[in-house]
Amino acid sequence: MGKIRVLSTQLANQIAAGEVVDRPFSVVKELVENSLDAGATHIHVEVKKGGMNLLKVRDDGAGIPSDEIILALNRHSTSKVYDLEDLNSIRTLGFRGEALSSIASVSQLTLISRHSESAWLAKSEGCDTNVSLRPAAHPKGTTVEVRELFYNTPARRKFLRSEATEYNNISSCIKRLALSRFDVKFALTNNDRLRLNLDAASCYLNELERLRVICGNTFVDNAIYLDNQSAKLRVKGWISSPTFSRGQSDLQYLYVNGRYVKDKTISYAIRQAYQDVLYKGRHPAFVLYLETDLKDVDVNVHPTKHEVRFRDSKIIHRFVYTAINSAIAKEYLKNDNFRDTEVNHVSGHQLKKGNMSTGEMFPSHRFFQRADRNIGGQKSEIVALKSGSAEFSNDQKISNIADTDGCEPIPPLGFAVAQLRYAYILAENSTGLVVVDSHAAHERIIYEELKRTYEEQGLVSQPLLVPQGVLVSETEADLGERLKEELKKLGLIFDRTSSESLLVREIPAILRGSDTEQLLRDILADVIQNDISNRISSEIHLILATMACHGSVRANRKLTLSEMNALLRQMEETERINQCNHGRPTWTEFPIEDIDKYFMRGR
Repeated sequence: MGKIRVLSTQLANQIAAGEVVDRPFSVVKELVENSLDAGATHIHVEVKKGGMNLLKVRDDGAGIPSDEIILALNRHSTSKVYDLEDLNSIRTLGFRGEALSSIASVSQLTLISRHSESAWLAKSEGCDTNVSLRPAAHPKGTTVEVRELFYNTPARRKFLRSEATEYNNISSCIKRLALSRFDVKFALTNNDRLRLNLDAASCYLNELERLRVICGNTFVDNAIYLDNQSAKLRVKGWISSPTFSRGQSDLQYLYVNGRYVKDKTISYAIRQAYQDVLYKGRHPAFVLYLETDLKDVDVNVHPTKHEVRFRDSKIIHRFVYTAINSAIAKEYLKNDNFRDTEVNHVSGHQLKKGNMSTGEMFPSHRFFQRADRNIGGQKSEIVALKSGSAEFSNDQKISNIADTDGCEPIPPLGFAVAQLRYAYILAENSTGLVVVDSHAAHERIIYEELKRTYEEQGLVSQPLLVPQGVLVSETEADLGERLKEELKKLGLIFDRTSSESLLVREIPAILRGSDTEQLLRDILADVIQNDISNRISSEIHLILATMACHGSVRANRKLTLSEMNALLRQMEETERINQCNHGRPTWTEFPIEDIDKYFMRGR
């Protein structure tokens, strides 16, 4: 073991650079964040050879006073925090004062800045801690030029990827920052070619244009905008409709107080909100902005500041989950023809969205009748399909489009005209042809009714005939004791019998017959990993989904026109009707214009 010595400034900077500057894109991230903190409205990034040869960031921000430029290149020098109170409520993207010194220690760095009347140039080269300063010509703002990154640490340079890969990482970094500040213009040049030019957004439509460039037209066309606010929290942004999903989680942008982060609590809440509308193995896309009190979030928990810690993660989870779940539920029959307004005039017909109740269309229909079912020992009334043919009163006035006179309201899903292969309902509305998967649609209707009934009746626990012992680690047993009262409210009752064992005495009645030991282990594992668990809720919903699947109208069942019309009306009143419980679509539409185009009519 060698003698303890104080590291030299240069060596300390290079060690710090290993945390702050690991690739060219991290240099760009730190420099652009400094520009944003300086109040820049126009930021231009220039890249050559994937950032290994040149990285230049130019802005029109406040600039650095001449007597502070050399100080800015020293380690732990910053204008963003002064005392502990500032650290507890950080408003800026940067705050540690390590970036410039770390970058300068592994590159040839030139900084030109103008704060007031004159500009000054500072130059630093890797191991040389002496910084030269001289006058220069420059508009108000700052330019930082980084050449030959890692030239003095060949081992680090050897681990860099190809030029194309490093550039793609830089481009992705700029796009993440551009989504955080719509009011700032961003430009990116690669090898003297302009690759990205994003004008500052002055209105919502301009924001959508930037969103299209970064996330693609398909995402924007299938996005749901949300804006929910409580006393101390606000979440806004865009989430994808369940019909638009990804094979991987590559289109997910989350910002907390303007900072791009990856947070397991919020990610878990989002996954939970999509759990019964997204097909297995698919991932949602989103661009979300969470605003919270600065003192309720700690951003100083990760070297690259990509992670945060919330003072109360359960409140954050509940708020984000509720906001997204509500937005998905309100995504009512999303269709280009009746997406934005409550009343549209299409093809001369008044089309009312969401106002057409089953009773208004069919005053005395008996197609959907209440049937008693037991849910885990609790009585439930769910929507059931009557086995016989439906009965309707003789005063039913409208049964198809031809019966309307141009003034009668036409429901969004129109009126049934036929059944295809005893599985699909063909309906005509004011814009074209609607095709409905009758089993999938009825499955969602029953599932939503089961959930609503279950929530109204509450949880009922059932004692186990023989209490189930579960061997766990001491850490898990301690966690179980802390969660005991909370889990009791969910119908799971257990005692701690030793330092490493728990004894389950009661479980939710609906979960009788399930693997009690595995359920408890999964709950504890979820809490350890995500600080929260919805395992009981997920298991209950899985059982309700299975009941809905088996209780819905099956394929190969012949339906009358009245039955089909009643199903369409029920669909129009049901939340999340666009997908069945497994995430598959329940209906689609073919506009008459597309049908005419296919048959070359009107040419």
